[in-house]
Parts: sequence; C-alpha cells; structure tokens
Amino acid sequence: MAARISLARAIYRNRGVLILDEPTAAMDPIAEEKLYKQYAESKNGRTSIFISHRLISTRFCGSILLMKDGRIIESGSHDELLELKGEYYNLFELQASKYREKGEID
Repeated sequence: MAARISLARAIYRNRGVLILDEPTAAMDPIAEEKLYKQYAESKNGRTSIFISHRLISTRFCGSILLMKDGRIIESGSHDELLELKGEYYNLFELQASKYREKGEID
C-alpha cells in the first residue's frame, strides 16, 4: 500500500522526471504487475528513471541500462536485450526460472 501511495504522490506532483528506486520491493508479482500497468498509463510522457533488481519488472521500460561495477555493460529494450543473449538475458532467465519452478509463470 505504501508503494502505491508514494507513486500516486509522485505522479500527482506532475514533475518532469520521476525516479523510482525499487518501488515494488515489498509486493508480490501480481500486485507488482498491476502497479506497473497503472504507472505506464499515468506517466503522461514524463521521463522516468526506474531502478530495480527484479528484471521481470523492466518489461515496460523503453530503454534499459544494465550496470555492473558502476559501468553500463548493456543497453536496449527488454526484447533487444533478451535477443542479445548476454548478461541481461542470463540474469533474466535465472530470475524467471525461480518463478517457473514454483509454477507462477510460464
């Protein structure tokens, strides 16, 4: 609930840039997906910087920068980074496999 309230406040303030640092860390995957859909609909063309370690939640981002040791090592959209089959792909598959094992996603 706190994440939703914080996000609503940030959107309501109508600033030109939104910075979200792990905004759904305490949410389950279903609530997280719902929040991101609502966010994508309400950001109204504003620039957003979204920081997350859960790569499944980056699918809605237009551009992703994967950092390692303080450097950008890959960049592109979610689909582009998966196609590269590099570090992002490996991390995404590792995280997704944990959900598949539990039967939560296909």
